[in-house]
Amino acid sequence: MKDARAEYRLERLRATRDEYLALMTPLARQTYEQEVRPAVTNGNPSQLLSDLWSVDYLCKPVSVREFIFSDYFLGQSLADSVYPKIVDDLEELFEANYSEVVLTGSQAWGKTVFANIGILYDIHRLACLKNPAAAFGQIPGSPMAFVNVSVRKQQAMKVFFGGLYGFVNNSPYFLHDFPFRKTVRNEIQFCRGSRTVVRCYPVTANEQSVLGEFIFSAAMDEVNFMDIVAHSRRQRYGHDELFSQAAQVYNRISVRIRGRLNQRGNLPGHLWIISSALYPNDFTQQKQREALDDPHIFARSYAVWDTKPRSTFTCNLDGSLKTFPVETGDLTRRSRILRGDETDVNPARIIQVPVDLRPAFERDLERALRDLAGQSTLSINPFIVRAEMIRSMFVNGTAAGLKHPLNRVDADGRPLDVTLQEPTSEGVQFVPENLHWVTRQKLDNSGRPGEEKVLFDALYYSHVDLSKSRDASGLCVGHVIGTKKVERFDDKTYKTKKEELPIIRIDLMVRIVPPRGGEIDIPRIRGLLYQLRDGFGMQFGLVTFDTFGSQESVKTMKDSGFNCEVFSVDTDSTAYEMLKAALYDERLLIYEMPKLEEELAKLEWTGTKVDHPSVAGSSKDLADCLAAVVCHCEEGWRAGAGSRGMFQLGSVELPELAYDPEDDLDAVRARAAAKVINGQPLTGDEENALIGF
Repeated sequence: MKDARAEYRLERLRATRDEYLALMTPLARQTYEQEVRPAVTNGNPSQLLSDLWSVDYLCKPVSVREFIFSDYFLGQSLADSVYPKIVDDLEELFEANYSEVVLTGSQAWGKTVFANIGILYDIHRLACLKNPAAAFGQIPGSPMAFVNVSVRKQQAMKVFFGGLYGFVNNSPYFLHDFPFRKTVRNEIQFCRGSRTVVRCYPVTANEQSVLGEFIFSAAMDEVNFMDIVAHSRRQRYGHDELFSQAAQVYNRISVRIRGRLNQRGNLPGHLWIISSALYPNDFTQQKQREALDDPHIFARSYAVWDTKPRSTFTCNLDGSLKTFPVETGDLTRRSRILRGDETDVNPARIIQVPVDLRPAFERDLERALRDLAGQSTLSINPFIVRAEMIRSMFVNGTAAGLKHPLNRVDADGRPLDVTLQEPTSEGVQFVPENLHWVTRQKLDNSGRPGEEKVLFDALYYSHVDLSKSRDASGLCVGHVIGTKKVERFDDKTYKTKKEELPIIRIDLMVRIVPPRGGEIDIPRIRGLLYQLRDGFGMQFGLVTFDTFGSQESVKTMKDSGFNCEVFSVDTDSTAYEMLKAALYDERLLIYEMPKLEEELAKLEWTGTKVDHPSVAGSSKDLADCLAAVVCHCEEGWRAGAGSRGMFQLGSVELPELAYDPEDDLDAVRARAAAKVINGQPLTGDEENALIGF
């Protein structure tokens, strides 16, 4: 049975041959079929190939395997330290027509060594040419550039070019045949006589640093750790909402290389993209997905144990690795080490980890998954550790019958993003029956008892997370519907006690995005709140806006009779702590909203605030809104402006009386009258006192 890797290599070589034949002119193909192929097959192939090489080359490049192991090239530096899998992959890389190389996964599997060898082999192939620049259509004698792009120039000098310099300094080939200037230390200059042929040097990760250079190959190091900035001045108007430093630099370098070296769709050099895994959908993961459809992208992602020799780890008697199972997490639950008694395991998310690494996984599971297993994780320091409680919030909300109160939903009733500027035929409208209506007794004009439907009698709270053109805005509205007794540990008495806390229903959660080529219309967001108050009778205790461009909205809403303030969840983590506690207590109810679920699962504690990962597509607009509304509802409830009613779900209990029955009746009436004037709801006892019962 043939080796699968060898079979794959042969298939790639055939594909490359066919690709080159397709690019040939009819006359060139005829010459190949009539003269070259018969000569190789029946004549003297060695003489023919020698003649072909001599047109452009001083000598034929050695194979990549010889380049690695021969003492005359890199053998004295690498000896037996290079992993066999890396050698196999390098052979595969240089046997086929790849132009981009993506190396990602865990730390320490050999990414930097892989790239160093590959770049030096590219330099060796250039050194074998009579005139490298002229061979690729450039001004004869002009130097070819190999650049390393990194977040900091000092890091590139120390890590990437430090290793590169160590290899060439121990190689007889690079000391004699293609020497470098030892007097130059901030870059590596390879010479032929007195003329510099190849320059290798580091640059910082900005667009300007790669302008004007004749770049033959480039290595982008630690791309997943480059800046992701919201509202960046460096982002051009109308582009994506986040400035991705990696994407911008990649685009610039790719254009420079392809613009100068493109040879009928092929590139003689390589663009190396290197970084350990960070977050889902980080830059290397995006490139890995591209590689599935692009035959010119070579992608490898390994765990630390995938490349290291088997002898590095503890093995079973049959030679297989001795491992333990780990289930990697997702939006609904965190990662965990499996003990064997779990019944809700997802087999597709299980990885087998060498037992030698178990202490690292038990000490910090998420970090070990990222650094050792090469798995992108939602967050390295998750703020909401019990991710399953996020899903529970939506399950409870759906069980309670909550539905999105706007007409813009998908086939499963889940909210869609809106611009609030949709065409009239697709206009955003409220679905009134999806608000929180209750039935109450009333007397008709004849004094006969009857019923009417009214909004649940409580003060409602709202928060708006504003943006303009490049981001999304969020709007959340909620209110307290009852209370629940939850157990709390008292660190003074070392006993648990029951604490009564509010249950919060989210009435509206909506994500507003800018229309294509346009901006978010902020007055239309305020218009939703006006409709809820003036059209449905919703009474608001407080409406807040975040600090981004909110002064005008706050003033406008105050002038319209709202109690309105500026409120930020970033300057103080209290609101998010309240949100987490409400989640864990199962005191939050909301309908299904996938974007909110994703945002909550990705939240991480940075040491100073709760934030989202710095990766394209990450946000926390809805999460910020939810945290603010939970905070307002709890503070309003504690201030006595909470719910008068009860919503039965699980262990929901009636709120306590708002006053002592032995209070002076006149004082109770006065207090009730003041609440009526201020638009606050009354308890049943306050109503009775006011009407004389």
